[in-house]
Amino acid sequence: MTVLILLSSLNSMATIYYSGSATGDPTLLTSWWTGTGATGSNPANFTSGDTFIIQSGNNYTLASGAIWTVNATTAGTAATVQINSGGTLTYSIGTGTSSPKLLLGGNLNQGAAGGIVGSGTSSTGIIEFTASGSWIGSGDVSACKLQIYVDAGATLTASGMSSGFKFKSANTVGFNNLNGALNMGTLTINGNGNASGIFTLGAHGILITATTSASGLPGIFTGYSATKITLPSTANYVFDGVAAQVTGTTANNATMPNTVSNLTFINSAGVTLSQPTMVNGTLALTAGKITGNITLGSSGTIAGGSSSSYLFGQLTVPFAAPSLASFTFPVGTTSAYSPINVTNFTDTGSGSLTVSATAAQNPNQGSSSIDSTKYIARYWTLAGSGFISPTFDFTGIFVASDIQNGANTANLVVQKFDGTSWSSPASFSSTGTTVTGIGFTNTFGQFAAGEIATSPVLGSITKTAITNTAATLGATVLSDSGSAIMDFGIAWSTSPNPTITNNKIQAGTSVTPPSTFTVNAAGLPAATTIYYRGYATSPAGTGYTTNDSFATLAYVPTIQASGASFTSVQGGAMTISWTRGNGSSCIVLVSAGSPVNSAPVYGNTYTANPSLGSGAQIGTGNYIVYL
Repeated sequence: MTVLILLSSLNSMATIYYSGSATGDPTLLTSWWTGTGATGSNPANFTSGDTFIIQSGNNYTLASGAIWTVNATTAGTAATVQINSGGTLTYSIGTGTSSPKLLLGGNLNQGAAGGIVGSGTSSTGIIEFTASGSWIGSGDVSACKLQIYVDAGATLTASGMSSGFKFKSANTVGFNNLNGALNMGTLTINGNGNASGIFTLGAHGILITATTSASGLPGIFTGYSATKITLPSTANYVFDGVAAQVTGTTANNATMPNTVSNLTFINSAGVTLSQPTMVNGTLALTAGKITGNITLGSSGTIAGGSSSSYLFGQLTVPFAAPSLASFTFPVGTTSAYSPINVTNFTDTGSGSLTVSATAAQNPNQGSSSIDSTKYIARYWTLAGSGFISPTFDFTGIFVASDIQNGANTANLVVQKFDGTSWSSPASFSSTGTTVTGIGFTNTFGQFAAGEIATSPVLGSITKTAITNTAATLGATVLSDSGSAIMDFGIAWSTSPNPTITNNKIQAGTSVTPPSTFTVNAAGLPAATTIYYRGYATSPAGTGYTTNDSFATLAYVPTIQASGASFTSVQGGAMTISWTRGNGSSCIVLVSAGSPVNSAPVYGNTYTANPSLGSGAQIGTGNYIVYL
């Protein structure tokens, strides 16, 4: 344990070495001293993670073809080359064709513009970052024909520069062999009007930006000619700002590709995609809401996805003949994460699923059997392409503010609208934030959730204008019970409690309760007892009124009975005679506006019984009516 501690301490004790003379060769260990002058000890090597400072007034020159290697240690401690203001690192590139190089496994601190210069242009000076490090201070290298390389696996962080990179205004200069990662922060890269200046991101390189330019990532470039900026579709792009960003399309002779390898978002303020983008590698959702549409390639994957980092838009994912496949789609809406889980997904065909979430009541929910008042104000859309006959389980996640009117989250159902009709899965389950449907089949579509609605409620049935074959019948729709009514009217039969499978007379296809309606029931059988009920049908079922009945007439009389006479009027009794009309000669004896006999009398003679009562006034005010 003691040995390990000692080694660790030695690695962490880097030494600062200073240029020891006005001029010198930086590749020589004897050019460096621990003192600020030519005093102290020289370094043992350039691989100890030490700092090498060219002091003000000192000019160290890399000869043509020279290579100065300043590497990190095997323990990873970064080395540093620092050029103080007034100091100079000169590339001798005017007398030969071999490029002088600084191979740096760490940091470069350029104290001021002009700290890196070149004595000619017949070759190109090179700064190659062989391990991760930072470039701070000035990024103005316009006094030298210079190329900057970043090796694969290394990251050059330039976000701490004073004002970004600025290259020489003549000859081929710029970034080349950028096979590692370049982190520009919010800064720019200035080609300085050089017609031959280049920026070439390697096939698998990584470009990191925090720019808030309205042009997005292409906005970090300026002063480059057309075709001189290469941003390949196989490379990787990272957006890691602290203020809202856009990805951009084309600007400043640079084009943000719409197909990339890896795409990473680390921005809590959010990023907007300026164009639909395909990701063939990893879509990394680390921080922030990402607005736009993304398609995963056949080998694409997703890392991350949470309430603090998700896609507000459409996510398209391919599936090749899925068999019990599972996938979580990290989508949401403008204010909430509401991912979709598709599990046990099976189909013999291959295709893709395009998924999104919407924070609103589904516009077609009224034709479902979901309660229109107690529901989840969020729905999910799954659009399938290329599949044959899919089966799958669905889980949608919602937030507390989506719950409408106290909907009981323990009793939620989820239904699918395929563009024509609603269907239910084999079974349901739900929690306080999820709703699951097990066993959806055949199609994808829109998925909505809520409590199941009950059948409509009706009351107040009526009957008027009864004839031998017709009547006017009515009822009142009191409530739709949370599901839009799509059919209502009267059901009738010659047996009690008729349903719409017997006979129905439709009053309409939509109604807003409470609402009273009537229908003309024609073609009824004559002289028959008719039973009837009001009905209303919604996706939740059919509701009915209580049962009622009436008797149709044998036929409608057209000639009134006449010649009524009253005889044997005595002791509360009398005999009534009349001439029949062409009806049934049904009479009712009425006294003072109220019926006296207990039932209609058919025929042409009626003897009033003693129930008229002793002393009843028969005559004035009494008359006969027929039905």
